Parts: sequence; C-alpha cells; structure tokens
Amino acid sequence: MASHVTRSEVFDYGTEPFMRLLVEFRGRVVEEAAASGTDLVLTYVWGLELEEDARWVDDYVRPHVELGAAVSFVELYADLDTRLERNRTEHRLAEKRSKRDVDWSDGNVRSLERYVMNTGRGDDVAPTPGERMLAEHRHLRLDNSALSADETAEQILAWLDR
Repeated sequence: MASHVTRSEVFDYGTEPFMRLLVEFRGRVVEEAAASGTDLVLTYVWGLELEEDARWVDDYVRPHVELGAAVSFVELYADLDTRLERNRTEHRLAEKRSKRDVDWSDGNVRSLERYVMNTGRGDDVAPTPGERMLAEHRHLRLDNSALSADETAEQILAWLDR
C-alpha cells in the first residue's frame, strides 16, 4: 500500500527541520530538472534586500544557466488586503495545511511586509541584491490584484511565448 506524506505533515511550516528540508528538496528538484532538460516553474517568496535570499535564488537558477537554458522570472504583485483575502480561499485552505490556522497565517502574511518583496520602488532607490540578480534575466512584473488566477496565468503564458 502506498502512502502520501508531505513534509508539512511531519514538520510544521517554518520550523528549522521544515526549512532545511525545503531548501534541500528544492535544490535537488532544480538540479534534476536542469540535468534532464525539464522546464520548471518554481514559486518563491523572498526578501529582495536579503543577500541570503538572493544567493538561494541564484543557487536555484544556476544549474539551468550553466546549461545555457533560459531563465525567466515572473514577479506577482498584489496589495496586502488582496493577499490576505486570497490567503483564506477555499482552495488554499484545502491544499495548504499551514493556512488553516487563519490567525497565524494572516499574521505570517502581514509579517512579510517588513521585507522588500517587489521591484518598481523607483529609480532613486539603490537596487537590492535581488533586483540586481533579476536584472540579469528576463523578468515580468505583473500586478495581479484585479486578475483571477486564470487571467494571471494567461498573461504569463503570453509573455513567455514572446
């Protein structure tokens, strides 16, 4: 009999073992995808001002870059109220166990406001480590506040096909 257990059913989201396994698992998936020529979509919330986050993202894309594959970044932007509303959707609550404690989850979303999570802060601001890295690759910044998931996906796919 086969069983299905995710890392979040063993270690709570954000705990040290969870994060260590997450980084290790993502890295291995990226390496294997690059080695096999498999296209990959990786979602990641990161603080653009954090050197460590920029290094992690660089580590994730490096295997593809070293093989000459194109790397494209899609940056989704939505205001805090929209993100909090989406944080409580039926699908998200069903698929992400960590979201079911809505008070904790909303607090987690709010806590991310202390980081620089989006580009477009203006030309008079020094670029962050993340912005410098994004400048080396194809990059789309998309405000999806008023877009459905399907509309967002359509715009991304149209951009990728250019």
